[in-house]
Amino acid sequence: MPKRPNPLPWIGLALLVLGAGNWATAGLKLARYRAELQGAAVPSPLAPPAGFSYLDETNNRRLLAWLDRRAAVRSRPAAKATFYRTVAAGGRLLVLTGSVLLLSGLVRERSARRTGRR
Repeated sequence: MPKRPNPLPWIGLALLVLGAGNWATAGLKLARYRAELQGAAVPSPLAPPAGFSYLDETNNRRLLAWLDRRAAVRSRPAAKATFYRTVAAGGRLLVLTGSVLLLSGLVRERSARRTGRR
């Protein structure tokens, strides 16, 4: 009965390619969303309306936090950047795992050929 070929190098190569693609794509997208975050316009604070001198910047921020435009302008790019940081980390992990599997499969294949068994 013929022996089956060692699948480790092929699995490792597939993980290596997949991880490198994830890592590269995430790097490109991260650069885009970081640029959006740096270029996000931050509205200047308004002066308190006449007769409402207690509405200074600190009180306004506390009372109207749910209407804060800065958070709305920054929230989507920040969420996307966080997602792509996670994708990049997963890509690095896949590259590492694929490299280990590829190298171990090649070493195993080479040692099998040296000893004459397959």
